[in-house]
Amino acid sequence: MLFAAGNPEIITRLCEETTIGFLDHQALYLHRSLLQELHPLLRIYVGCAEVLHGDLKEIDIIKIHKRSGKVSLLKYDDFEGKPLPELQERIKVNLRRQTVEVFDHRSPERQEVLYFKERYVAKDHHGRAKWEEFSGLLQELGLDPQADYGPSKQELLARAKERGHNLDGIG
Repeated sequence: MLFAAGNPEIITRLCEETTIGFLDHQALYLHRSLLQELHPLLRIYVGCAEVLHGDLKEIDIIKIHKRSGKVSLLKYDDFEGKPLPELQERIKVNLRRQTVEVFDHRSPERQEVLYFKERYVAKDHHGRAKWEEFSGLLQELGLDPQADYGPSKQELLARAKERGHNLDGIG
């Protein structure tokens, strides 16, 4: 199984067959609460990243890169409580090189936020309905739910203000 976990074709296929989380051209993203729902080989793949990094209990989103042999671990300031949690830290674990890089994303000038967070959790997640409602507003503001990233928090607030929405209390 460990040998198979190192095969990018197998990892790509398993990511693409996964029906939970959010899949884009590069990776599968999911909330850590869904880890046990993954195919056993993908759990092993993430488990290897956990061995290199440490416990994942502080991690919100796990990004399984399909082909590069990497797993990115994303920490947000209040995933559950904020409609748009702000990225605090990104940890890139390169399984092939067995290296860990940590990137601090805290910036008062340009805050990267997590959009459409309902796509990363289970269908029965307790906050999902409220998050989907907020995501409807995001779509009205022109954000694409299929996009990997959106504007910074500052850019979104300016866009909302231009269109007559007050999002100042979003976190």
